[in-house]
Amino acid sequence: MPPPTRGTRLISILDQEYQGIVAGDNDHARPKLLALCGAKSNNSVTQLQLENLHITSDKYDIHYLHGYIE
Repeated sequence: MPPPTRGTRLISILDQEYQGIVAGDNDHARPKLLALCGAKSNNSVTQLQLENLHITSDKYDIHYLHGYIE
């Protein structure tokens, strides 16, 4: 099995945190994510990319922020 990439490690960490919240190990709300997009991208593209990583609004509070480059 190939070593995990940075993206798969991030998903694993986020999923562990989510499972802890669902199991009642944590009194906090769902994890909050700030999804940044910028040059030649937009919020819709960022949302699709996160969905491909199984990061969706049913598990996380996701806030999308489009940053402009000057």
